[in-house]
Amino acid sequence: MKTLKELLSGNYFAGVRGKLAKISIKRVGVNLLVFLFMLGFTLYAFRGYMVGGVVGEDYIWGGDGMAHVYKVAELTAYMKGGIYVDWSDMWYLGYHPYHFYSPLSYVIYAGIAYLVGDVGLGIRIGVASSFLMSMVGMYLVAWEIIGRFRLRAVYKHLICIVASIYYSYHPYSVNFLTFVNDLPAAFAFSFFPFAFYLYLRSLRGWGLANCVGCAVFLALTFLAHPYPGFFAALAMGLHLVLRSLLLRKILKSSITRGFMSMLGAGLLFLGLIAFWIIPYYYESGVLAQTGGYEWTIPIASVEPSRFFDPSMKSGWSPAYLGLLALSLLAAGLNNRKRIPENLIYIIMLAVSAYMALGVHAPLSLLNPLLHVGVYPDRAIILAVFCLACGLTSAGGSLFERLDDMRLPLKRKLLITGLCTVYLLSTIVDSSSASPSIGLSKPLPSFNDVCYFIRAQGDGDGRVLFIGPDAPLYSYSPALTGRGLAGGYYLQGSKIAYWTEYCRYFALKRNETAFALNKYKEYNVEYIVVDRRFLDLVNPLIREGALQVVYENSGYVVYRYLGHKGIIQSPPPSIFIIGNEYPASVVKGVLEDKKSGFTVTIGRSPYVDDYPLEELLSHDVLVLHSFTYHDKAAAESLLRDYVEAGKLLVVDMDGLYISWLSVNAGEFLGVNFSRELIYDEPGSDSWGAPLNVTYSALPVDNSFSKGMNPDGSPWYGVVYEGFSETLVEVNGGYKVVGVRDGIYFVGLNLFYHALLYNNSAEINLLRLICKPREPPKEEIFTYQVVKETPYEKVYRVVSNTTIDVLVSIAWSPHLKVTVNGEPATVVIQDRLIRLRLPKGENYIRITYVET
Repeated sequence: MKTLKELLSGNYFAGVRGKLAKISIKRVGVNLLVFLFMLGFTLYAFRGYMVGGVVGEDYIWGGDGMAHVYKVAELTAYMKGGIYVDWSDMWYLGYHPYHFYSPLSYVIYAGIAYLVGDVGLGIRIGVASSFLMSMVGMYLVAWEIIGRFRLRAVYKHLICIVASIYYSYHPYSVNFLTFVNDLPAAFAFSFFPFAFYLYLRSLRGWGLANCVGCAVFLALTFLAHPYPGFFAALAMGLHLVLRSLLLRKILKSSITRGFMSMLGAGLLFLGLIAFWIIPYYYESGVLAQTGGYEWTIPIASVEPSRFFDPSMKSGWSPAYLGLLALSLLAAGLNNRKRIPENLIYIIMLAVSAYMALGVHAPLSLLNPLLHVGVYPDRAIILAVFCLACGLTSAGGSLFERLDDMRLPLKRKLLITGLCTVYLLSTIVDSSSASPSIGLSKPLPSFNDVCYFIRAQGDGDGRVLFIGPDAPLYSYSPALTGRGLAGGYYLQGSKIAYWTEYCRYFALKRNETAFALNKYKEYNVEYIVVDRRFLDLVNPLIREGALQVVYENSGYVVYRYLGHKGIIQSPPPSIFIIGNEYPASVVKGVLEDKKSGFTVTIGRSPYVDDYPLEELLSHDVLVLHSFTYHDKAAAESLLRDYVEAGKLLVVDMDGLYISWLSVNAGEFLGVNFSRELIYDEPGSDSWGAPLNVTYSALPVDNSFSKGMNPDGSPWYGVVYEGFSETLVEVNGGYKVVGVRDGIYFVGLNLFYHALLYNNSAEINLLRLICKPREPPKEEIFTYQVVKETPYEKVYRVVSNTTIDVLVSIAWSPHLKVTVNGEPATVVIQDRLIRLRLPKGENYIRITYVET
């Protein structure tokens, strides 16, 4: 035993320092070897990924890839120009490219591309780097889990390497990142384990720095891609709860500290993402993302058998978890003292698998993913992560149990060797120990099409692709240099649904006139058709609307002869003034794909909020469930509108003053009252089908019942004071008539027609509200003065006052001026409509940064 003098001597401490230095050098050397192995593994796995050539010509990213390439290219250009604009008129006819994915989803790719001077190379380096980071992050998580196990270091390193390969190169990860090519998810998948690693360290009493680091990496995960960020937070929450329940005797003193640490990290995380998530959800309401999530739920739900079927290692959303990996997880329970640790990850795996089942899960209404807008199959990545953690804990438990067994050396070595082979086999079983990841070679025929369109110059005409659904999202502006007239309508802008509809569904349903009108509005110049879908465009060819300008073995390129340019005459417009829901009922009745005109709801239910110039830009004005600030001013405005030769249709149902309903009164010289509609005036019976007893219009007398579907009586407005009655029902109720050129509709007929989907009533209302004159083609010329990512300037010259449609989707963040003065923008068919005075005018559209 050392004496006090010896303990205090410098020689002793020097010896200790020397031993610690040797241990530190050895540890650094081992860790360096581990990292070099990971680097070598990554380079080998991506040996087919680092190809030469030009993106879009020599190679492409399949799936969603080329759409993301466009965003990276835009962000890289912004970095070079020293600006940032969250807007592109080439994206969905003008939309926010970084609306669903934050700019941080692409900033790493753009930064690498900026440094190497090539977008394609930058993305390839970025994706490969994300896999390397993912391996390192998972290795650290595994080491933190297994660090306190009584094991030899070689076993610990082996188990951690297996876990890192399992997580990083599971078929789901490889498929999602290199086949579906959801590029933003690559760094989200790699940040995920780093966030969890720092979370584990914070629970072990490693201080504030780890809590802050955990929150930062969790925020980075979420901002790179919301789904992995959501699952990373969920993994931490599950682990914290299960750890507190299953290890409460061991960790009683640290449970409170753990919860407080995670509470602080959670608050910091929310603060870090608030700058994006709050505006995002606000914009989701303002820009009205098209709903379409619900019908995809069954498609995105994983059937239970897919977790255990080895054939599910390939294809869409590979779900095979690995039978060997699952059996090893169960084998880890053989070590009794490690059962609580193993149970944590077994339960986490079970919860994540349950969520991935979606509609196939028992008691599926309890599945949280069905209520938060997350596709169920995305939970596979959480299941893979939990199983990687479970493999670490189970593998450590198994080897620790072997070390505790008193066996002859040869037998122990044999069993240990078999267990090592078994551990390594889990990788081969559940993924591929030597995956080959590559890029797609563009089809020569498609490549030639893109080259042809690029060769046409930098015109403003857009490109429409008609072909299989799967590669549509890949037809991004990065391929042709032209705007894409298409829309990813599940997460797109208001206009995305209709661009997708006229690309395929309108043609399938022979709605030729509707499709051609939309092509004109959406500034479509070239239509590229996959030869397998040529039958869809035959009706357009018969109309003489298309001209072949290029063709090859795979595609035919047509020029749309109705192309008018970015500035064009607007289609006829019906404008509705009223409260949002009742106005949407009117819109639902009047919208007709065969009509060629558009139906737009005004920004305010107050009639006198609109200047006359704005109202005159519309051919028909319909009032329903409206109000006014000043009755005399409103009536004067409406009479001026009619005197200008426009059509006004008034429905007094729903009129209110100061939020109080008005059931009787006078407006524009006509008396109205809201009454119960009896089978005939003066009778006590009601509910029979409405009977048209007089009509000056061609009407099919097959109206629906005069009552609500629940059997209650029907109330509606009837009128007195018409100069001409056009329609009368039930022997005395005047429901359609004219006074001073103004048409009145009663009986709450718009709502009744839509409620019963009665074709006779709908046709009558469409007849009344149909523009009386054919649309006139405005005579004007225009030229592009300036086009930058944040500013567009157009010069328009005409001999008269005109209305023009600018084929750019409206956003609340666009600022429009005419001749330097703020312009009144009418949102027609989700595009920008303006009224211009006679002569030379300059339209300036700028994007106000958000």
